[in-house]
Amino acid sequence: MRILLAPAALLFAAACSAAPATTESPAPMTGTGTTTVTATSTGTAMPAAGALNPMGAYSFTTSIGGDNVAGTVEIEGAPGAYTGRIVTSVLPPLPIRSVTVNGQQLMLTADTPNGQVAMTFNFSGNDFTGNWTLAGDGGQVTGRRTR
Repeated sequence: MRILLAPAALLFAAACSAAPATTESPAPMTGTGTTTVTATSTGTAMPAAGALNPMGAYSFTTSIGGDNVAGTVEIEGAPGAYTGRIVTSVLPPLPIRSVTVNGQQLMLTADTPNGQVAMTFNFSGNDFTGNWTLAGDGGQVTGRRTR
């Protein structure tokens, strides 16, 4: 089973090289608050004042089976109707199913051929640390908001 999960996890993390380089750092979003939205939501929920704005692009790295891999996450849309994808070089882009913000923590889920992957990013400025899980497997993740 671990062999079947590794390709999906690699897919999840191998796309950082596909992201365009940027020379400027976006201003970090700060404050507290909680909002939960899903890509299929039709509500008009607004994020709490001062909560992290999830829209943008993120690059990350993780380790899978001892190999360092990289990827990108792109989130767009509006509160109550966020969409996005995880881009990798191994599989087609993974559609993001849900986006949740709790203060400076970003949580998302995306569909993979092997099930749903969940990622959590804990921000300090534009940098983050966190983790991912997929069908009983998982790992640590570090990264940065790129726009």
